[in-house]
Amino acid sequence: RQMCIRDSAITAPVLDDLTERQARLILPILVRQALAGQPITYGQISEELGMGHSYLGNHLGIIADALNKLAQRWGEEIPPIQALVLRKDTLLPGDSFGYGVPRLTEYGSWPKQDKLQAVAREHAGVFAYGKWADVLAALVALVSCTKPADPPAAAVPV
Repeated sequence: RQMCIRDSAITAPVLDDLTERQARLILPILVRQALAGQPITYGQISEELGMGHSYLGNHLGIIADALNKLAQRWGEEIPPIQALVLRKDTLLPGDSFGYGVPRLTEYGSWPKQDKLQAVAREHAGVFAYGKWADVLAALVALVSCTKPADPPAAAVPV
């Protein structure tokens, strides 16, 4: 079964129902943090959503895909809001945070100092971006692209 994030012409495949629902919950948290000018840790997101210590990389990838499609539709760059999500131990995003951002595709292999500089630049762009409310409004209509499941078959008496 394939699920999608859809806003008119924006469609991005996602992993499953649960991942999609959780990504829907994470995006407003990231927008809140962007508007406040503050990063957040993976653990803080997991705790806020009651997810335990979930792996959030897939969720952030869904958000990155949706932002990229929205950026194409709008004809402008939308900063990678997933840059706000940091590991508690390093205060850096995970090595795959550059997914979907061509200038960051090799981020995982960079020396720590280069990562720190790149993250500082990305944070500045995210904090300065003035359209997060518009982004959230455009992507809030996350819906399933699949038809509802057929109702269960009636039980057959034995």
